[in-house]
Amino acid sequence: MPVPHRFVEWFGSANRRTGYYPSHCFGVRDSLSLDPVRLYHAGAIQRLASHPKIAETTNIPQPYPKDGAASWIISAMPRQMAGVEYSFAIMREDDDTLVGVTSLMNVGQGEAELGYWIGYPYWGNGYATKANRLVLEFAFESVCLDTIYARPLLRNAASCRVLDKLGFDLVDVVENVFPKWDNTDSLGMYEIEKVYWSSRCNSAESREGFDNVSSAAATMGS
Repeated sequence: MPVPHRFVEWFGSANRRTGYYPSHCFGVRDSLSLDPVRLYHAGAIQRLASHPKIAETTNIPQPYPKDGAASWIISAMPRQMAGVEYSFAIMREDDDTLVGVTSLMNVGQGEAELGYWIGYPYWGNGYATKANRLVLEFAFESVCLDTIYARPLLRNAASCRVLDKLGFDLVDVVENVFPKWDNTDSLGMYEIEKVYWSSRCNSAESREGFDNVSSAAATMGS
């Protein structure tokens, strides 16, 4: 399926059978861009993922192994090239700083799971929300998925707020299935469908256009 016009520069064509993985940094939004994870990101990922705060609500182990980032990137590459996983370094545009990682995992049958983390020094800047808007655009318009879901720990209030801002719905609360935590933890099952995401985008674009017209009219009348 061809990629919509504004994605041609970034992606070329997406191949749903063999998978397509962009080879370079793409999609600037709110001073952030996404760079497909490569080994040259390992040093920055290693430093951020080693902070104990990151392990509190993610599957990242603590202490983080000395070669943990490089090992993860190498193990992820076959899945990425097969089109069943897409992992991105979240890059701050003004100084080319890596601030976190976001991934589409278990890609197949029209859906994928979203997972992400932001390095502790960069918390509180809205980076997860901004970066994952780009991920959703990539997922729905380039990979042509129908549904994206996420399974954060319910006690991870910050992550749940990010999903709320992105337009995800909390559709269920289930018992924890990850071995890192015990059964007293619960997971929130969040979903967003392409149809709903598209309607939100269209509404936002219409609102922006209306605001621009109103602003211009106010200027002309002043």
